[in-house]
Amino acid sequence: MDDERVIEQGQHLSEELAEQRQRAGRKRFWCPVDLRARIVAYAVTCSADGESHRRIAERLGMRQRTLSRWIRMWRQAGAGVRAVAIVPA
Repeated sequence: MDDERVIEQGQHLSEELAEQRQRAGRKRFWCPVDLRARIVAYAVTCSADGESHRRIAERLGMRQRTLSRWIRMWRQAGAGVRAVAIVPA
């Protein structure tokens, strides 16, 4: 994936994540399943290109530990979630 596209996709996901957090307000935040799946797919693609979970998490504005846990859960789940390429409409 080219760098510009990675940055653009990361920004879009980061904005969505921030919006969801803002909606939660002071309540404990739970990321919607569809957004989590897109974040994991994005992170798996970036990881395959050699990026660390820390760097990906920083780009998305989330904790590395959370991102790594989501990826681990995705791998354990197997066919439930698949990595996809996210392209602009």
